[in-house]
Amino acid sequence: MNKKKSKKVTKLSKKQNVKKIKLKIKYRSFLTLIAVLASFFLIYNIYLLGPIEPLLRIIIIFIILFIDLYFIRKNNSSKNKNLYIMLMILFITINFSIGMGLNKVYSLINNLNKANITYSTSLITKTENEINEIDDVVNKKIGLLNDPTSVDNYTLAKEIIENNQLKEDNEIVLYEDLTNMLHDLYQNNIDCIFISSNYPTMFQTIDEYQNISQQTKIITTSEKSVKKEESIDYVKSDGKNITKPFTILLMGVDSESDGLIKNASNGDSLILISFNPKTLNATMLSIPRDSYVPISCFKEQRESKITHAGWYGASCMLSTIENIVGVKVDYYLKINFKGVVSLVNTLGGVTVDVPKDLCTDNSSRTGQVCIEKGIQTLDGEGALVLARNRYDLAHGDLDRANNQQLLLKAMLNQAKNINSISHLENILKTISNNIDTNMTTSQILSLYNIAKDIFTVGRNNGENIISIQKLSLAGEGQMIYDEGAKLTLWNYILNKESIKDVEVAIKENLETAKLITNFDYSVNDFYQSKIVGNGPYKTKNTYTLLPNFIGENISNVEQFVKKNNIKVEYNYENNNSSIYKNGDIIYQNYPKNSRIDKIKTLKVTVLKKSTSNQKLDCTSTENKNKECSLPSFIGKTKGEIESYFNQYQNNINIIYNEVPLSLYPGRKLGIVVGQNYKVSTHLSKIKTIEFTVIGE
Repeated sequence: MNKKKSKKVTKLSKKQNVKKIKLKIKYRSFLTLIAVLASFFLIYNIYLLGPIEPLLRIIIIFIILFIDLYFIRKNNSSKNKNLYIMLMILFITINFSIGMGLNKVYSLINNLNKANITYSTSLITKTENEINEIDDVVNKKIGLLNDPTSVDNYTLAKEIIENNQLKEDNEIVLYEDLTNMLHDLYQNNIDCIFISSNYPTMFQTIDEYQNISQQTKIITTSEKSVKKEESIDYVKSDGKNITKPFTILLMGVDSESDGLIKNASNGDSLILISFNPKTLNATMLSIPRDSYVPISCFKEQRESKITHAGWYGASCMLSTIENIVGVKVDYYLKINFKGVVSLVNTLGGVTVDVPKDLCTDNSSRTGQVCIEKGIQTLDGEGALVLARNRYDLAHGDLDRANNQQLLLKAMLNQAKNINSISHLENILKTISNNIDTNMTTSQILSLYNIAKDIFTVGRNNGENIISIQKLSLAGEGQMIYDEGAKLTLWNYILNKESIKDVEVAIKENLETAKLITNFDYSVNDFYQSKIVGNGPYKTKNTYTLLPNFIGENISNVEQFVKKNNIKVEYNYENNNSSIYKNGDIIYQNYPKNSRIDKIKTLKVTVLKKSTSNQKLDCTSTENKNKECSLPSFIGKTKGEIESYFNQYQNNINIIYNEVPLSLYPGRKLGIVVGQNYKVSTHLSKIKTIEFTVIGE
């Protein structure tokens, strides 16, 4: 009986052992499968690294596959099974950990070329207008940029118009230029305009619009995320790995928020860099934001400040610069100024020789930050002061460009101190959030080999191995009437000889032009590297501008038009104006500071005073002429307005609306800054006229 029981127990234990062995084999098989999957996950992420160390990556992949084969072969072996399981778990952990790390780095690099951009448009009006919400927009004139390629200034605006049926009760006025549209809003020629929601930073550098945030209010806003290929920011790169000399444009944009998910439409800082990977030579050219150049996407390529090209996307900016310097711009890198704060802090600060004491608003524009002259280690906010301030500098934007180059060099130098994977990851996170480029991920990764050469040689020699040649664009400042803005703006007129010298230097570095090696040098002289494009140059390229003839006599006009070969036409008005003398010029069809090369025919009106003291009746059929046309009183005083209307019989009610001087810094008290009727309106059509006057 006992023997039978013992046999049964033995058989049972054997069955249990077989089950345990099968279970362990299944467990090991499952671990082997996971190990293979983890291996392929790692191999896939290694493959994504493209041009980085191709031979080393192939060796690593073969090692991983060899280990996989080893585990597969040993799967059914019962020897050292515990060690086998431990090795597999370790192998799986390493594969997944490294794979996840590589995937995270790749994703951050991949995000440098934003797949989508969020555009935002706002319907705005002047602060004093009684329009507070979309339902108040009835029987109004609404300005719209006539550019179907612009997502924020046209596409989104059209959607708001259709969704709210604004066409039914309002007049949509189309414009070819943003500044012209904004000018008409300020002059009360239209009631509202659709414009990019980033408009305060776009226009704050124009003196007349420095307080645009206080002078306007937003009625409604709409946002839309679009593929970059469908936006005006799309500039396709050639997609080839970077091994040959190339050019890249750094565009610093000023945005009120951190990050570059939302479109920032201005080009506040422009640095064109050419780099030769074979020689490790670079040229660095700061392009003044006020450079007066033909804008490629403007109608007939009208000249304006180059920063305005940024309003119409990266493609407009790149083609404009290409036309100036005669060199193709391969890539662009759009950098958010506010993101500079995060990047510098992540780098651990930067050491810069600050040229002078500087103060400016902090990144949130809620307070002031100051930095001192001399060698300083700047944090993010201090670095932003150096990059942004231009009002405290002797040469304004030109000196600021030099400071930006100092900061850029300091950041590149500090990048050599990256000493851990986590530090690199934090830097990549910051860069990924605040940079957009047209370089493909593969092209960005191909820069690894260049960076390796730079860091290797630099560390071995203990010095900066990149040779940077500084370029400059010489020019002259000039106040020119801007046809789009309807304002006289300060512009920087580039010297043509300077442009040519800069073009040659860039092409030499790109190896598209012969290198000029002949130069004179004496060992007795102190050698200082010359800044190409700085001059001095004998010729200047400023424009001849039209003076203001209002209040002057015909002889002054005659002398000017004869000297500059301009066609002129004279008209005469018969009235008793108390502002001007008989024979004075009272009107000219082109404003002061207009370029004479743009003038077809200059038309001036000469005052011919009536001998009668009788006041003019503008309701009379015989007086339906220019004498009864309303002039512009912008810049005039109340006394001049009263004198003008005293010469007419028409009983017109005059109302003065005062605005605080703080809204118009630099202006004088009592000066007219707005009128509610258009210039040339016939006085017979006016019952009550309102003027906006600067008060206390």
